[in-house]
This record gives sequence, structure tokens and C-alpha cells, in this order.
Amino acid sequence: MRCGSPVHDRCARPSGESGCPTCGALPQADPVARAVLSKPVAARLGWPSHTWNFLVAYYLLAWICGIRNGWIGEWPLFDLVFSVAMAIVIGWWAIADARYRGRPIPLLSRVWFFLLTGLVVPVYVINSRGWRGLGLVVLHGCGWYGAVFAAWYFGWWLLTATAH
Repeated sequence: MRCGSPVHDRCARPSGESGCPTCGALPQADPVARAVLSKPVAARLGWPSHTWNFLVAYYLLAWICGIRNGWIGEWPLFDLVFSVAMAIVIGWWAIADARYRGRPIPLLSRVWFFLLTGLVVPVYVINSRGWRGLGLVVLHGCGWYGAVFAAWYFGWWLLTATAH
């Protein structure tokens, strides 16, 4: 391995010895292995960790919404808490994603990502990713509705199965 210094790019010692014979610097680890192993598992799979955390919370909220729709009754406090949680999860992801991409959202504009989540965040995703962003919005919108209907059906099935 080489010491990594551009001046000593030809100096190398067998792996049993330590340090550069010219400058005494310790050999550096393989840069590719160091870059891969220094990342968390979620980042090694292709998406940053804030996106994985968002997807877990997003689809968990979809299941909660579907199960809640299976029960009859008015639960205004639950509906309010669910709506606020959904706005926080989606808005927070967009702000974290913009920071991760190196184009942070100005502080005074961030409030709109929470107040008008359903409009502002899809526009941000499409603007930041182009046509691929439109595909992601449609994919996860359909996925969210699919998870809601699956949970709703599961809740209905569970209620009718236990009623007999």
C-alpha cells in the first residue's frame, strides 16, 4: 500500500511492515473499501437513511389510516393527530432531502412544507428530480393508497372474523 502522499506515490512496503520508508506515514486503507464501510447499511443500499426512515414512517401511517378507517365512529382528535403527523413526516423528509442534496430550503420557506404539504412537497420532488420525481410521486402515492386499502381490508376482515 502507498502512503497516499503525492510526493511519495511510489513508496510502498510489504503489508507486514508499517509506515512509508521516506516519510514514516502509515499506509492508508483501500479508499473504495473505506468509503463503502463507513456508510450506514441504508446508504449502502442506495438511498440515504433519511429516506429509509421516511418510507417506514410514511407506510406505517398508511397502515394506521387504513385500520382507523375500518372502525366506525367519530374520532376527531385521532384524525387531527394523524393529519399533523402526516404533514410533519412528509415536510420533514423534504427539508432533510434538500439539505442532503446540497440545496437547503430557506428557513422562512420551510413552514410551507408543513402547512401545504400535499402541494409543496410533490412540487419539490418533481423539481429536484425531474421526470423521475414525477414517477416517484405517482409510485408512492399509489403505494400509500394500496397500503391504506390493504390495512382497511385487513381490519374489516379481522372485525368480521371475530364477530362470528
